[in-house]
Amino acid sequence: MEFRVSYIITAIPPRDLVQPLGFQLGVETDALPYDEWWVGTLKSNGMTVFWSEAADFVDDVSAELLRLSHDGEIYACSVIETAMHAQIVTYANGHEKWRVHWRGDDGPKPENLVASGALPVGFAPLLEKQTAAQMADPDKDHFIEIPLELASAAAGFRHDFDMTNKAFSRVFRIAEAQGDIAPSPKKGLFAKILGR
Repeated sequence: MEFRVSYIITAIPPRDLVQPLGFQLGVETDALPYDEWWVGTLKSNGMTVFWSEAADFVDDVSAELLRLSHDGEIYACSVIETAMHAQIVTYANGHEKWRVHWRGDDGPKPENLVASGALPVGFAPLLEKQTAAQMADPDKDHFIEIPLELASAAAGFRHDFDMTNKAFSRVFRIAEAQGDIAPSPKKGLFAKILGR
């Protein structure tokens, strides 16, 4: 599966995270609602995961995430596997704490990794590990793993490993404030032209 998603991980309870972002909790479900927006609580650590089917969602709500980070640390991740992009941004106390962004669309070049802020202790060894893996296997993009592994290490969730019903104690569909189910990602130009 090639993901084009974004997700937020935080200790802020689901309802307290969803409402400031302009949504409300929808129907509770016992199965992960694939291809929809949802919020769930991880069994492993009690963290909240807000899942969006729009890769740019976490960028679009960054101002709200900064405000919410006064209530708890927030990890905002976006992944576009088709373009080999991945990013994690951490917010705390109303500020961006650190960011790691990988853009591998022109190949796995070390200069396409941008890291800033007070990076976590695990960043340097992970960079070293992935650089060695890239040199050993140059046909695969190993650098995309860096932001994804940092998210997993910091908050206990990784979009391509923890997508089972067993990972969550509760899952809710996301509804817009008016009660409609959250929107699907924006259609691309060709989908619009073809009427799909």
